[in-house]
Amino acid sequence: MNDVNSVAEGYWLKQSSMSPYAGSMYHGSPLLLSILGPLTGDSLAFVIADFITAILIRAIGQLLQVADIQSLKSLGASKFSKISENFPAGDIAALVYLWNPLTIITCLGYSTSPIENLMIVLSLYGVCRRLVRLAAFGWVMASHLSLYPVILIIPLVLLIGSGLDTPPRKLFLQPNHGDGYKKTSFSSRRVVLFFLWASAWALYVLLLCGISLKEYSGLGEMFKRTYGFILSVEDLSPNIGVLW
Repeated sequence: MNDVNSVAEGYWLKQSSMSPYAGSMYHGSPLLLSILGPLTGDSLAFVIADFITAILIRAIGQLLQVADIQSLKSLGASKFSKISENFPAGDIAALVYLWNPLTIITCLGYSTSPIENLMIVLSLYGVCRRLVRLAAFGWVMASHLSLYPVILIIPLVLLIGSGLDTPPRKLFLQPNHGDGYKKTSFSSRRVVLFFLWASAWALYVLLLCGISLKEYSGLGEMFKRTYGFILSVEDLSPNIGVLW
């Protein structure tokens, strides 16, 4: 949604004791200005964000692979588990992300998408590791920066409650399957903790935004110029996403 030019404009307006939304270009979070504002013109921050995202994707792939192998072994499919062990799913996923043309173009175009992608993958990594606080933080920050990741709440809740890889119940009804497998039930406690932590992180983010904007404008203008701008689709100019 934002590129380095819009961030530079918002940062300049803020440094000039004006609201960062006084111009017509910036429609992002005021917290993003504090982080990326001094780094405008330097793409190293975006490159680092992409590499951290790739590392997290690799870790997620490895966690999914371990869960898949354990499920196959518990279901008596050792032959398939050996094939899964030799398949570097995490490495391939990380390389696909780094060499994706959209990833390269957004990085070269000084877009803030790498930061948003990092928060999304961070939430997925937290869910895979069953780290509720980390998952809630990543989801709240991703939703705060671009709004669209709000819809990820459904798969995140399912992953938190059920775990990474739960074989269908039909497999347990078949003979010679699942003799040593321990069934996992849906954990409502973890889901409740996720929503509690998400609420706490959301309040903390809004508090920081309010402090950042108290001298210029309030949270009402931030909601109007960020989420309102996204929902009303005021800017129809071509961008990298449309090209892709």
